[in-house]
Amino acid sequence: MSNNDWQSEQTKEQGKKNILWGAIWCGGGTVVTVVTYSIASGGGTYLVAWGAIIFGAIQLIRGLMQLQDAKPPLTPGGENKEDNQNAADYCTYCSERLYSGMVYCPHCGMKVNT
Repeated sequence: MSNNDWQSEQTKEQGKKNILWGAIWCGGGTVVTVVTYSIASGGGTYLVAWGAIIFGAIQLIRGLMQLQDAKPPLTPGGENKEDNQNAADYCTYCSERLYSGMVYCPHCGMKVNT
């Protein structure tokens, strides 16, 4: 597993955690708001848990963005690196275009797999 694959997997796992915790916070804040509003419907005060709702929404959005970032990078042709039939034409680390005879990638400096 290359370093990019490992980072992508870590980003995906962190994104899933952020989505879960964001949903818990947002849902919990909503439940607190609804319950206190129902109790106070006959007259009285109720609590709107804006902090929990907003914090949860931010975490949820952050997690979705992390999942989006964890997708495999695209080659300049538009396909995923794994689907590329001519993988020797692109760097396996940064997806930059390589030309014949290159030993190192001019973009990231990694040795080209031959």
